[in-house]
Amino acid sequence: MKWNRFYSAMITLSAAVFVASLGITPIASGAVCPEPAGRSMMSFTNNPHLEDVVFDGRYAYGADAFGLAIWDFVDPDNPVHVAHWEAPQAAQGVALGPGNVVLLADWCSGLFLIDVSDPFSPHAVSQYDGGGCYSASFVSGNTAFLAAGNHGLEILDISDPAAPQLLGAYDTSGSVTEVLVSSNVAFVADGGSGLAIVDVSNPESPQLLGSVDTPGWAYGVGLSGNLALIADDSAGVAIIDVSDPGSPQTVGTFASGTARNVDASGSTAYVAGGYSGLQILDISNPA
Repeated sequence: MKWNRFYSAMITLSAAVFVASLGITPIASGAVCPEPAGRSMMSFTNNPHLEDVVFDGRYAYGADAFGLAIWDFVDPDNPVHVAHWEAPQAAQGVALGPGNVVLLADWCSGLFLIDVSDPFSPHAVSQYDGGGCYSASFVSGNTAFLAAGNHGLEILDISDPAAPQLLGAYDTSGSVTEVLVSSNVAFVADGGSGLAIVDVSNPESPQLLGSVDTPGWAYGVGLSGNLALIADDSAGVAIIDVSDPGSPQTVGTFASGTARNVDASGSTAYVAGGYSGLQILDISNPA
């Protein structure tokens, strides 16, 4: 099954605010992405298949279910769609890699590393397929941390984008949909199993530090200091104290209706909530 991850387009706060202001037509929360019957180049403001987006300053790179779309924001009031790289299946997530490389998570066809040194002519330099269904990636230096669905968390060396190498993996108890890494600790949205916290200081041998279940389906994860925020689908947002990674504790919840992704800055959380829209939470007192 392919989950619609349009609402995870707010992967960074800058992207969150911008995407929310565009009035992009959402697909119903929890809807299944159909197999694409045809391919087309859509504008930034009229792309109902936009799943995820990242910015590098001038250019925006979007996973739009059909592949990688690129827009030029030299004039922010008039973004121009300059190129599209077609993916084999259903692009779910995008991340900026080292140099001029973008990582595109293309569901069960794997991860593509795409050279965007010429944004008008992107081309894949390699494909990694470890057998999972890939929905997101997090990049730190030359290391990529992959949300690999039922295959858990996978860690790649991407120092040579033409030849990515698997360093290690950790098979969680759930289905990994997103991962964030801070200070050699990976915070993993683990589907039906909630939050998993994994020590990745040795990428070749990642170790589980702790976990906590949540009542819904953990789609997205955000961080604010010692708090981890889980976008928990119909259960809203779970707020978890991770000051002791070995013993995470849920300290609060917010019934947002539907939560598909979450990001935070200080004591403010931004929730991408499907038909609930963009919700802004004060988490200074999470209890």
